[in-house]
Amino acid sequence: MVTSLVVAVGAAIPTVTELVNSLRLGVDYGESSRARDQQKAWETNFYCTRKADIQTFPSKYGIELGSVICPTGDVLIIGKKPDNLVPLFYWVRLSDIIGKEGIGLVASAFATGTLDTSDNTAIPQLVICQRWVNGKILIQRIQTSKGCYDITIDTYTGRVIGSRPATCNCSQF
Repeated sequence: MVTSLVVAVGAAIPTVTELVNSLRLGVDYGESSRARDQQKAWETNFYCTRKADIQTFPSKYGIELGSVICPTGDVLIIGKKPDNLVPLFYWVRLSDIIGKEGIGLVASAFATGTLDTSDNTAIPQLVICQRWVNGKILIQRIQTSKGCYDITIDTYTGRVIGSRPATCNCSQF
């Protein structure tokens, strides 16, 4: 009887740990490991995204897609649904690619470097500056042909949690 109780309590520890971690990070249950990995990718690639020239392209489904390939081999994917004004950010880590498909895919991504835009018009966006608010929140100032705006990104979820117009000057950032 005592042995069964010890086994039951021991088996519950990972579940409780995940529950606490998920609540602490503000993500769904079972997503704390992925959230920490996404946040780590933001930290690792901070200087890459700081001056990223992001080109987004509308897909045939109306979803705007863009990406930034960093020197680390990590790729930041940006997507925005037609019914949503704010994008979602997601990192694909080189370590994920190497373990599954091999380094050849990464070499191909760097080698091509261009997208077929014959049916699409690029929407240029340039990250002109960015800063950490804390270990979880990143603010980027984005410059477009229509002016500048700041976006606030929850780096654990990739969600934009705020957006506002801004000056195109980083000294006031």
